[in-house]
Parts: sequence; structure tokens; C-alpha cells
Amino acid sequence: MSKCFKKYLLYFFILILALGCHVRSYNHYFNAQKLLYFQKPDSALKELNQLEELQPEWPRTYTLRSEAYSMMGDYQAALEDVNKALSLIPDNPQKQAELLTSRAFFRQKTLDLEGAERDYKEASRVAPKYVSAFLGLGNLYFQQKRYDQAIEAYDQAIVVRPHFTDALFNRAIVKYIQGNFSGAIDDCDVVLKKDYKYDAALNFRAVLKMQLNFYKGAIRDLNRALELNPLAAPYYYNRSRCYMKINKSRKACRDWKNAKKFGYSSIDLDLSIQCD
Repeated sequence: MSKCFKKYLLYFFILILALGCHVRSYNHYFNAQKLLYFQKPDSALKELNQLEELQPEWPRTYTLRSEAYSMMGDYQAALEDVNKALSLIPDNPQKQAELLTSRAFFRQKTLDLEGAERDYKEASRVAPKYVSAFLGLGNLYFQQKRYDQAIEAYDQAIVVRPHFTDALFNRAIVKYIQGNFSGAIDDCDVVLKKDYKYDAALNFRAVLKMQLNFYKGAIRDLNRALELNPLAAPYYYNRSRCYMKINKSRKACRDWKNAKKFGYSSIDLDLSIQCD
């Protein structure tokens, strides 16, 4: 056997081994994705630990494993993996922004609110059109009751993506807290024009209409919300309150019973006295 042939044979075996390694790596990766989709983070973690042994330089290994840890509630471990992923990614502003936003969220969960704010702002700096960073920052400010700043952050998200329904809906909630009912309803209207199946916006608009004593309009919104989500206990409760206000006690009691059936646990003395 010639030296040249031996050399090429060696290269061939190295290539086969490398291909085999990549095939196993992708198998572990896609298996982990599937397991996370089916809410099985423990099993996904085993796949990802094996993947790390095969591909310790893959950022996607640590990104996906941080999701698994997050589903398990281990946000400190999730933070460590996001940091590993950030150290391995190339100069890609979009990927950096995604990872910074994830890290900000995990920091928020571990009550490192200053660190979370820095990460959200850095994410929006490196990728100014990455709306999730503005949304996360707005949610952080909302959590801290910094409502004016929350609205500013949601506004920035909406400037980048004018029909960003989550930012519009969250802004509506802040406007409601600030007493701007008409502004909150306007935002809900825009959300529902863009996505008529956004049942949370239907329910929230109904709550706003109840505050304005527009009960029939609120019932219409709640009817649509319950068509979309027939197991939502708060929707039944809100509709029961509307029916009680317009003296339709039979319908009110039916909804009250459904609200309790589907898990509504708060006490309402008026409905309890009337219906229980």
C-alpha cells in the first residue's frame, strides 16, 4: 500500500469521524428542541449536556440550555449559559441583542433590576430595531411602577413596529393605571384591528367599558373573548358582573358558577349572596 494511498485513507477516516460527530451533535440539538416544545426541560437538559461534550464552542448549545434552565426556574444557571453564549457569538448585532435581552430577563427574575435595565438598554443600542428589547425594558419599568418610562419604552417599540400588539396592549394597561381610560381603549382598539383574536385585549377593553358603565358593550367584548378562550375564568367573572349591573341575575349566576368551575378563587360577596 503506497504512502499516498495511506495518507488519503487517513483523511477519509478523519472526515467520516467529523461527519459522524456533526450528525450526533445535530441529533442532540433537535431532540432537545423537541423536548422543550413538549415541556420536558429535564430530558432536554440531558441532550444538551451531551451536546456540550461534542460541541463546546457552539453558542446555540448554551442558548438552548438556558431556555431549559429557565423552564425549570433555575435562572442563575440560565444566566451562566447566556454569558457563555455571548462570549462565543461572532460580531452579530442581532444575535447579541437577542442574548442580551434574554440575560436581562433572567436578571429580572433574580431581582438584579439594575443589571436587567443595563442589558435591555445595551440590546436596544446594538440593534435599534430589535423591538423585544424595548418591550422588555417597558415591562421592567412597569414592574418598578415607573409608568412614564414604561410608556416611553413601549412607544419606542411601536415606532419601530407600529402594529406591535404586545407593546400596544401593555401600554394600554399603563394608561389605565394612570387614569387615561380613553387612551387605553384606543390602544386596545388598535390591537384588535391588527389581531381580532387577541382575547386578553377584548377582556381588558371590556373592563375599561365597565369602568365607564358601558355594560352592553363590555358584554359584547366578553362574548367574543369567551368564544376564543372558553376556559378563561376571569372572563366569566367579568361578564357576570356586567349581567348583574343590568339586572340579568340568571345569566350573572350562570357565569359566576362557570368562573368558579374554571378556577376563579377570589371572593365576591354580591355574587355569592345572589347565586350561591
